[in-house]
Amino acid sequence: MGDPTGPAGLGPPPHAAFQRTLLNTVVRSVTSLDRDILDAPVTATDLAAAIHHMRATSSPGMDGMTAGFYQVAPDVFGDCLSIDFKDRLHRGTLLPSQRKSAVVLLHKKGSRAAPGNYRPIALVQVDVKILSKALTYRLQQLIPDLIHPYQKGFVKGRSIHHHVRFLADLQDLVTGRNDEAYAMFLDFEKAFDRVIWDYMFRLLERMGFGTTFTRWIRLLYTDPRAHLMINQNIQPALFPTRGVKQGDPLSFLLFILTIEPLGNLLRKHEGYGVCLNAEHTATGTFFADDSTLLSSSIANLQDQLLLVQDYCLGSGAKLNLQKSVLLALNRNHTCPLLPAMRVHSRTDTVKYLGIPFGQSSVDTVITDLLEQRFYDGFKLWYRRARKLRGRLLVAQTMILSRLWHYTQHVSISTITVRRWQSMLNRFVLSRKHHRKSSHILPCAFLCQRCCEGGLGFPDLAAHLKRQRLQLLLHLIRGLETPSVRDWTTASSELTLTLIPSAGRRHALDFLTISPLRHGDIIKWGLASAWWKAAWKLWTLSGGRSRETTFLPTNALGADSINPYGSTRTWLSISRHHHDLPPLPPIAAVSAWLPSHNGAFGCTCPASMVFRRWRTSSVQVNLGRRKGCLSVATSTSPMRRWHLGDKLYGCAHSTTKPLKFWTGLRRLGLFFLQGSSARALFPIYDVRVGVVCAWFLPFPGRRVSAWSGHRRYRHSTIRCRFTHLVREA
Repeated sequence: MGDPTGPAGLGPPPHAAFQRTLLNTVVRSVTSLDRDILDAPVTATDLAAAIHHMRATSSPGMDGMTAGFYQVAPDVFGDCLSIDFKDRLHRGTLLPSQRKSAVVLLHKKGSRAAPGNYRPIALVQVDVKILSKALTYRLQQLIPDLIHPYQKGFVKGRSIHHHVRFLADLQDLVTGRNDEAYAMFLDFEKAFDRVIWDYMFRLLERMGFGTTFTRWIRLLYTDPRAHLMINQNIQPALFPTRGVKQGDPLSFLLFILTIEPLGNLLRKHEGYGVCLNAEHTATGTFFADDSTLLSSSIANLQDQLLLVQDYCLGSGAKLNLQKSVLLALNRNHTCPLLPAMRVHSRTDTVKYLGIPFGQSSVDTVITDLLEQRFYDGFKLWYRRARKLRGRLLVAQTMILSRLWHYTQHVSISTITVRRWQSMLNRFVLSRKHHRKSSHILPCAFLCQRCCEGGLGFPDLAAHLKRQRLQLLLHLIRGLETPSVRDWTTASSELTLTLIPSAGRRHALDFLTISPLRHGDIIKWGLASAWWKAAWKLWTLSGGRSRETTFLPTNALGADSINPYGSTRTWLSISRHHHDLPPLPPIAAVSAWLPSHNGAFGCTCPASMVFRRWRTSSVQVNLGRRKGCLSVATSTSPMRRWHLGDKLYGCAHSTTKPLKFWTGLRRLGLFFLQGSSARALFPIYDVRVGVVCAWFLPFPGRRVSAWSGHRRYRHSTIRCRFTHLVREA
């Protein structure tokens, strides 16, 4: 959007020859079955579903109607809008009010006096946004098959962290090989606002999109009108002829489709890129408009820039060389100075997807930056959050959320993590309170999820470990999945060089070797701090063992997410990786990664309770109500328990009184004194899958003798009649 004579207006027309060159690079197209799905009529059900999933408080268009207005009766509005849009599609144009959009300017960075430092956001009317969202739901299911894996932006199932890890591993790989390699971080001026519509429609036709779906896209971009909103005043209408609407749900998918020919053009000239192995060569990475060229020499880089210029001439994009940055990936090489380019020295850093990169180590710089942000956040919010829940919410959303993107790729020392955790504990928990209400409560209960009786208190050490293990799981899954293997190639080549070559080689061989026991054969000079931490975490968590069940069954009786059974492991020392079933989706993997009592492990302790421990029956006697409990016990059998006013049990043929703690349920916590709090067993309600009560299996005087044993900490009880216990 913008001035008709500016970047978003008329501009120079595209070169027809270069546009044909870009269209000829298309290698992926829509199948006939997917084409029928896209061309299916937009029904009232589709529009009602789009209304349901919209944010009620989203910004309205010029008519002032928010999504909350349509959510009052989504089915009724879905029927009305389906009739209206069907008529508009037949006429080929939207209503005059539907073609209008208010454009607000958001400042990015730099001088506020420069118009180029503002990002235009189009406030489209909600009824048009509903249609766009319905089309987006259809298109986003096909985008992974149409877009190359090197494009990570706005593609379902792909993460920004993949590119950051890829570039970091590529930097370590070329440094270890002492190869010449360069990365040029491109800057396209107003990338979203310069997309030529004629090029976009021709590209959709070349990719095999059906006529009906293309007509819907043309309907949204026929005769639009943009009104700038400056100082709460609506300016006269502008008539843009190019650009996708930033603020429209469909615009991001359309943009990554238009930039896909650039990646195809670079991949057709693999000789310019960085060779990873005999089968793979990296020529560039993309995250929406954040494009990076990867070349093996300066001459090849200049040839790649010529290809980028061809793309600009065919698509209408404009490369800003003054803001593009050149970086030598080999830490031992110096980047030569080139005219009209920004070249970084050995001490300079460049931000790539929010993470600083440079020829020297930046971990210390990033850690200092994060620590300063950490303390500044506490200073800002210390006086504003008055209650416990409020302070916890502030800590999670306003303070810790600013750290997670960095900690995914930067190694934070243990001392620093402990200091941050101590600061977090004081911020959330320390307030003046009455002495009689002071109780000793272990952090294990605080770190439990709210549905399990805890507060969801952040455990920084466990979260950092979980981040590394999840990214390691992405790497393993990528090596076994051909469709996403390209982004993992640099990591796999790096891991192959860490251990000596012997016999059949596989990129996952390093996971079967302990860095703690076999450190003398590992080439530690090639391993970054991130890989060292992830490798040691994998070994300490038990993932190296042959008999380890990496994905255990669900402790609450749900369907198993482990496709390998209880005795087979997905990672075998015999290296028969191709014989194993495919890994489960990442969502299933993330479900079993909580921290239990502050301890982190690959195998969920709660699942081991039900798989390996014996069970016995328990009689529930609460007045006139009776029910049965299924109890998971340890190796010492507990024969029969009677639950009345107090709990009694039989262990080792000796009756021991058991006290049932009730009445202390403030904020979903059970406040107990002394070491007895560490020995509580959770009682799960299998109907809803949450912890509804806790019980103490031994009196307080006996707790200190065995509460440190790991097996007792994760003992659980499954109960079909837990509501009776809740009423006790």
